Amino acid sequence: VVSLLNADGLELIVTNLVKNFVGFAPLGTVLVAMLGVAIAEYSGLLSAAMRGLVMGASQRMVTVMVVFAGIISNTASELGYVVLIPLAAMLFHSLGR
Repeated sequence: VVSLLNADGLELIVTNLVKNFVGFAPLGTVLVAMLGVAIAEYSGLLSAAMRGLVMGASQRMVTVMVVFAGIISNTASELGYVVLIPLAAMLFHSLGR
């Protein structure tokens, strides 16, 4: 066991930092995916996609589509709370449920 809570441990962390990041294969994929999700959220694409998904559903499938959209909206941090919940409330109100 090597302690990282002392001067030698801090030196070990700093000197091996780049090697650890380069050697971790999934890091590149995760960074690119998060960048894509951030751009899609900032541009409004995810919000429009959630609206289109829920508003385009038939009356029988509205509940299923709202649940599905809620699961998908987990990829965009606050999208589910900011857009989907009020949208679902308005949708259910307009359907008389």
